[in-house]
Amino acid sequence: MKKLIVHSGIALIMVILGAILMGLIASDTISAAVTTVRLYSLNNALPLGQGWVSLDVTSTTQTTTAAPTLAMLWGAQWPGPDSTCAQMTNLTAEAGGACLATRRTMQASILAITNCALNRSQACQFINQLVSGLAYQTNNIVTTGGVNISYPYMAGRKLGGTGTVGSAVDLMQRAIRNAPLLLHNAYQSTLRENFAFSAPSMYLLVVLFVALNVWSELLVALGVDDWKMGMVRPLTLLNLLPVVGIFIAYFVVYQGATGLLLIIFLPTTLVIVWYFEMLPALQKRPFVRPSTFCVVYAVLTLLAMTYNGVRRYDFIVVELLKAMGLGLTYMGVCWYFLGLWEKMQSKETLAPLYSTREAHVSVLLCVFVMAAVPFFTWLAPYNYTFASPILLSHPVTFLLLSFGTLLALNTEATHQDRASRTRHKDLVSFLCGVLLLFTLVVCGKGAVEFINVYLADTRTAVLPVGPNYIQYAFNQATQLGPYGGLISTR
Repeated sequence: MKKLIVHSGIALIMVILGAILMGLIASDTISAAVTTVRLYSLNNALPLGQGWVSLDVTSTTQTTTAAPTLAMLWGAQWPGPDSTCAQMTNLTAEAGGACLATRRTMQASILAITNCALNRSQACQFINQLVSGLAYQTNNIVTTGGVNISYPYMAGRKLGGTGTVGSAVDLMQRAIRNAPLLLHNAYQSTLRENFAFSAPSMYLLVVLFVALNVWSELLVALGVDDWKMGMVRPLTLLNLLPVVGIFIAYFVVYQGATGLLLIIFLPTTLVIVWYFEMLPALQKRPFVRPSTFCVVYAVLTLLAMTYNGVRRYDFIVVELLKAMGLGLTYMGVCWYFLGLWEKMQSKETLAPLYSTREAHVSVLLCVFVMAAVPFFTWLAPYNYTFASPILLSHPVTFLLLSFGTLLALNTEATHQDRASRTRHKDLVSFLCGVLLLFTLVVCGKGAVEFINVYLADTRTAVLPVGPNYIQYAFNQATQLGPYGGLISTR
């Protein structure tokens, strides 16, 4: 009991220090901006945010006056198959250049509507090559007296006739419609305010939930399980209310991370209610609570990916959803051990049911899935920079730590004398120390980085300014402003 109180005090100190550091970072504009991780999403680079399917190739009406559709081009601007312009190949020879102007207008219209005038994706490169046949620069070489003389002119492909595969306009329509299905499209990255989160706040979330895990063990030692209160167990409320309060505060303060926080918060709340309401009256129980596992593993995964270059929003969401699925799987493994320990304590005749091959296979499958998920995350074709490989190992380390506590408690429950109370308390105290040490190692490095960022910003006002701080910029006419200074030389 005394050791649990000491560990609870250490957890409280870690929470206080984390909150102080978080307050310092949040109060400094530059430090808060530097430690904010912004996520991005990729969108098809098409006009008005449309998809390729919505590019109108059949309608005869214009959708908006500012953005004409391809249907207008095929109907009004495209020359008829029997017209002179459709049959013409030397566009410079025409007096007045009306056909050349028409064809150039068609080129510009197709590239503008498909947004390929600037983009250089595979699909757009193909469309650029395709429409270049309407009008392109070439040379006519004439040999006179043994000398080759080059005459540049504008040429164009014939657009008339129907042929066996369709007319020129049909071929152009099909090519434009199918190009993005066969080749890579152009994308634009989009940064939004609601696609961001504060890295210090996520580290603080780890510290808070580790502290709640230690304090929950203290509640067990104080006998809160024996308290009675209507239909809801007091143990459930004592574990649920702090979690709800923490996430409400995060929703208010960090509105940009609402989507990410919801993915973590909703399954965690479900796990807390489900786990503690159905928890058997046992002194022995899994040390790392399923709710703690859900939050800590998800946050460590989030930090590991973003600090290693993966900041695409949909990738992050997929990995967070996988983390929540892993949390529910971990709770299933916890229920297996809880059922085994309960039967060994009160219904020993039913305990052999948990030693059947089917039960063991189920547990092994769950363990295999949980071990494979972070491994597959490493193998995923994300654009990892591997700037911090240690961070990539943190989710796996926490996973091993959680399973290690389960196996240690199971060994103590199944191989030790059930009348012995000391060994269980000593084991729980040891696990508390290991969990706090892991949290200190994980969050300590991040805390040092954030402190350096804060000090670097707050000390800029008192740093001496002298010749050592002058940097030559050869691309500027002067270096000290337009009213005098050293002339930059090469």
